[in-house]
Amino acid sequence: MSGPPGLWPLLALGAVVALMIGLASRYYLSFETHAREHGPSAYFLESQARRNSK
Repeated sequence: MSGPPGLWPLLALGAVVALMIGLASRYYLSFETHAREHGPSAYFLESQARRNSK
């Protein structure tokens, strides 16, 4: 099949992109809330201490 794509594939692509943006935003907000409540992980603190001791 040749020719320009129809409207439906573009709408489907737009819907997938919108869904990905929505899910990524939701994940980020959840991660940020958890980080604010619990602080940085022990692994992060250890890696920062190793980096600063060099």
